[in-house]
Amino acid sequence: MRKGMQRRNEVEGWLKRAEHVCVETEKIQAKYGKRTKCMGSLSPCICVNYYMIAKSAAANCQAAEKIYSEGMFEEYGVMVPQASSEVPITDVSLTGTDRYRSLAVKFIRDEAVSKVGLWGPGGVGKTHLLHQINNLFHKNPAFDVVIRVTASKGCSVAKVQDAIVGEQMLVKKDDTESQAVIIYEFLKSKNFLILLDDLWEHVDLDKVGIPNEVISIGNYKQKLLLTTRSESVCGQMGVKNGQRIKIDCLDETDAWHLFKENVGTEIIENHPLVLKLAKDVANELAGLPLALIVVGRAMSTKRHPREWQNCIDFLQQSRLNEIEGPVCNEESVFARLKLSYEYLSDTNLKDCFTSCALWPDDYLLDRNKLSEYWMGLGLVEEEDIHRCYNAGYARIRELVDKCLLEETDDDRLVKMHDVIRDMALWIVGDEGREKNKWVVQTVSHWCNAERILSVGTEMAQLPAISEDQTKLTVLILQNNDLHGSSVSSLCFFISLQYLDLSRNWLKTIPSEVCKLVNLYYLNLSDNKIKDLPQELGLLFKLQYLLLRSNPIREIPEVILSKLSRLQVADFCSLQLEQPASFEPPFGALECMTDLKALGITVGKIKYLNMLCKTSLPVRSLCVIIKSKSLDEWKRFAFSDSLFGNDLIQRNLLELYIYTHEEQIVFESNRPHRSSNLEKLYICGHYFTDVLWEGVESQDLFQNLRRLDLISCISLTNISWVQHFPYLEDLIVYNCEKLQQIIGSTSNNDNLPNTDEKERISLSQPCLKRFTLIYLKSLTTICDSSFHFPSLECLQILGCPQLTTLPFTTVPCNMKVIHCEEELLEHLQWDNANIKHSFQPFFKVISMNNNSAPQNFLDGLYAEWIYHRFEDDELEEIKARWNKDRGLDS
Repeated sequence: MRKGMQRRNEVEGWLKRAEHVCVETEKIQAKYGKRTKCMGSLSPCICVNYYMIAKSAAANCQAAEKIYSEGMFEEYGVMVPQASSEVPITDVSLTGTDRYRSLAVKFIRDEAVSKVGLWGPGGVGKTHLLHQINNLFHKNPAFDVVIRVTASKGCSVAKVQDAIVGEQMLVKKDDTESQAVIIYEFLKSKNFLILLDDLWEHVDLDKVGIPNEVISIGNYKQKLLLTTRSESVCGQMGVKNGQRIKIDCLDETDAWHLFKENVGTEIIENHPLVLKLAKDVANELAGLPLALIVVGRAMSTKRHPREWQNCIDFLQQSRLNEIEGPVCNEESVFARLKLSYEYLSDTNLKDCFTSCALWPDDYLLDRNKLSEYWMGLGLVEEEDIHRCYNAGYARIRELVDKCLLEETDDDRLVKMHDVIRDMALWIVGDEGREKNKWVVQTVSHWCNAERILSVGTEMAQLPAISEDQTKLTVLILQNNDLHGSSVSSLCFFISLQYLDLSRNWLKTIPSEVCKLVNLYYLNLSDNKIKDLPQELGLLFKLQYLLLRSNPIREIPEVILSKLSRLQVADFCSLQLEQPASFEPPFGALECMTDLKALGITVGKIKYLNMLCKTSLPVRSLCVIIKSKSLDEWKRFAFSDSLFGNDLIQRNLLELYIYTHEEQIVFESNRPHRSSNLEKLYICGHYFTDVLWEGVESQDLFQNLRRLDLISCISLTNISWVQHFPYLEDLIVYNCEKLQQIIGSTSNNDNLPNTDEKERISLSQPCLKRFTLIYLKSLTTICDSSFHFPSLECLQILGCPQLTTLPFTTVPCNMKVIHCEEELLEHLQWDNANIKHSFQPFFKVISMNNNSAPQNFLDGLYAEWIYHRFEDDELEEIKARWNKDRGLDS
């Protein structure tokens, strides 16, 4: 290659593609033996994985033929253009963030600029600027894709790759080299904008698969915008001097406006002295936007001048005088932000706030799970479970209002700003004096830690621990590869109060766990536990015992009688693994006077009748009606015996029904019988319909928020979902005969309790997330006259007969439509304008690899999907699947 030239991207891409196909061919067979998470005999992941493996093999053959035919090039290299001249910051007519945003946008639109860097101290507003730029270009036709990646501390090539693969639903590979090929092939012929946020060190873009010398490609706009706290990182990433934008703290005028906006004019003008003092507080915050916002929110209820003077005293007497360096030194920032922590309403709320920092950077916290986490830590305590959850939600709202937690696009999730999280850890560590009191996602520094979290790290063995580890009180090891023999060092954690070993490979409760007599919370859900040892009764302080989704054969009452302090006990199994002989220990449970919530499975009608006569606070109930016991369930209906029980009516939140019956009947002698049920899961090969007798469905399910229909292969129509007016999530999975989700207006005549006025109501007013998976006969979702005013996310996977979407315009709240490339190619539109308006919302789910659905399925928050199989169990599932489908084993 001549000097000044480099290999064309087309040639580079061809070489990488050829190498990739050779490697891929050898890997396809190996996919069959990989461990899979799925649901018992229903096998949701097995269905999807097999579907994709077949497509993967076909696609690989086509790829090989295509590469062979593309192997000739007229030109192998291109001249590299000269570097562009630096562009100084000259626009002084704009103020604050507007000025920086304007300049960044100018660079992005400049064809001579490939990389832009925003740098400045933590909390200065870099991420906020990136968010604004993302919104500006996200649906801009100038770019085919806009990808936002949060790097954070400890960023690696694999982490950036995972973020890109997850957001764009690309094929997931086991090694970074193969993954780079996939990403490169996806990006090379696209106009793209990569937004890389919070980068702490150099990341090799070539190894990620991002076309690096993007300016050499004249036909495409390919840009990188990064944010970092260090200008040197900009240089390491190849950002030229003139394209590095330093984000400074705000000047006095802009700082005052931002602070005043967050405090509120009413407070500022409430007292003549407050105005002067408020300006003094703003000046103490040195123009740092995050501090101005957070402290401003903290002062938004302070009306008296003395309260404001106290704020000034706190800021002046904090450890600022001990901290060397510039005004925006990290600890200087924390010292200012700490005021918002000090002004939280009570000690418990402060502990709720700091406890969020135990989860990794940018971790998305589910509001329900976060509330349960606080309950397990003893930070949320109320008389009944509903009040506990309500109190948890109220605390989340207070932290959001104070800008100590952030809301996300998904209203179920919140997260913590990285600087706020660092500040919380700084507070926990005695303002930086003690390091590693809380250890996150590492096996280092366990010896002196007080809290440890390692989630999804594939940990198979606990690290060696000295016998004098008496400080550890919280240990969270969810979703790892721990077996009974690998947790022997647990016995040294004698002060442990909170232990979470959910989603591991435990076949019994380790004896070491039963020696942790100070345990308050124990979560062993989603393991393989069949029997409970007598030693479990030694945990007399235990208040939370979660054994959800384990194949438990028996729960001895003698054990439960010793666990008299239990407040929450969950033995509910959604994977149908509990044997038919399982007998719920109602007698011992009724003796627990402190019990607030119970999860249980019943497989015989006599047990359900017994349950209905108890005073147990059932929160999760799984009812299993199997074929061999159909006679005893004959003419069964969910009736007043269940929903007429005041405790069950008030507490039952989640109902899972597995049935071999054709119909599920809800009946009542009270037409307006109501319940608090929020989640309903129905699974049954022969199930075709829901009937309401003597009760209005709108009343009985007035609080229903989620409905999952799972492997109901005889279903042909589910128009009855219209009678769930507040439904927010609808998932329909593996319903083979389903041709239409919601029937036309003429079909509404068959709906129960439908009058003329209701027949003309064609809307699912609250539905936000709508998911259709493996519906091979589906041709129509519904008429275009049916409205989804709240719909945010539509997901379609494995629906080969579907060719239309039920929209004439984009729903006003629509954010994304996930689908396969085949669906996108075969969709039919009334006109080109409608098609063009929907294009920015589509994200393609790659189907060329059997691991591709995992991120997709994880986002469903569908507990019935997840189950871990041993190798022999997995082979049995595959054989049963093949037999059911008439395939060779």
